[in-house]
Amino acid sequence: MTYPLKKIYFVDPMGYGNLSQYDESLLSNILKLDIVYFTNIKFDAKPVPFPTYRIYRYSDKKGLGKILSYLRSQLFLLAKVISDKPGIIHFQWLKIPWLDFLLIRFFRLKGIKIVFTAHNILPHNSGDRYRKAFGKLYAAMDKIIVHTGPTKKELSEKFCISKEKITIIPHGLLEIQNVDRKKVNVLKDQFAEDLGLDKKLIFSFLGSISKYKGVDVVIDAWSEIQDDDIHLLIGGKGKVKNLEKILAKPNVTLFNRFLSNEEFQALLELSDFVLLPYREISQSGVLLSALSKRKKVIVSNKGGLVEPFEFGQIGYILSELNEEVLIETIQIAKSQEVFSVNEEVWVKIEAYYDWKEIGNKTALLYQSLLKE
Repeated sequence: MTYPLKKIYFVDPMGYGNLSQYDESLLSNILKLDIVYFTNIKFDAKPVPFPTYRIYRYSDKKGLGKILSYLRSQLFLLAKVISDKPGIIHFQWLKIPWLDFLLIRFFRLKGIKIVFTAHNILPHNSGDRYRKAFGKLYAAMDKIIVHTGPTKKELSEKFCISKEKITIIPHGLLEIQNVDRKKVNVLKDQFAEDLGLDKKLIFSFLGSISKYKGVDVVIDAWSEIQDDDIHLLIGGKGKVKNLEKILAKPNVTLFNRFLSNEEFQALLELSDFVLLPYREISQSGVLLSALSKRKKVIVSNKGGLVEPFEFGQIGYILSELNEEVLIETIQIAKSQEVFSVNEEVWVKIEAYYDWKEIGNKTALLYQSLLKE
């Protein structure tokens, strides 16, 4: 296959944590293209096989300092664009909509194709605050990538965007990188012994803690559960209301802090079911991490959370998002704890979320734009 030789700028201001793993996994599976990668100074995945500029430094700043830092980074990007004249700029994230809109308009006037991956249609926990701004941004794009069919439908209907402008390319499975395997094993044994997890069914709520993820539903449900044969692990940084409802219970453990890669991996591997009762989501990094370890899940009927169930039963989908339904589902999960997911189901899931195929689809999208 022959590709045009124009440069492609792959730009991710939030390229750290799960997004750095996403970028590395995707870029490592796009071949024969002249790509330049612009990312965050906190990028923490394996190096990508392309020239890399860690230009975004806003993450640890506040207020005006954050805005000015992001502005300086975008001015650097602008200078590189004027110098290199790339054919495509592919944005993974946009932080200041009004500024980014002006920049994108300028790039479009220069004949550059703009691609945007809508990992989420709107920023988390923002309601409709940014709806108008993102509506203008979406209208300015040449192509928009989403990860699931429901997200494409919602984006098209909410912002009156032609479906031909939106391309579905799945988000691949997430394998945590830079993990000390020996430390993970030690932590697993330590948690199991200290918390008395032997022969118990383990449910977990992992990752950053936020209202949109439904942590309050988990807390309200667990406060009503009286069962010493099951245990809940909550691991991640964030504000948690009404903790007094469950902290005194012997069958729950809270790690309310940023987890190291080894701690996250250990808690995930100890889990029998991962809880994902999200209020809103396009696709979840925690889900994709859980699937990579072949973990069963309990999910709300939102975005890409239900997508892997198309291949077979890998847990349970909540009929409604409330504590009563979650309690009932946890009880069903316990009564059927011996059920195992068919090997064929996992093979199909792993094929669908395979990074090589995702890289091929992304490269084909680039090629079609460069030929126009």
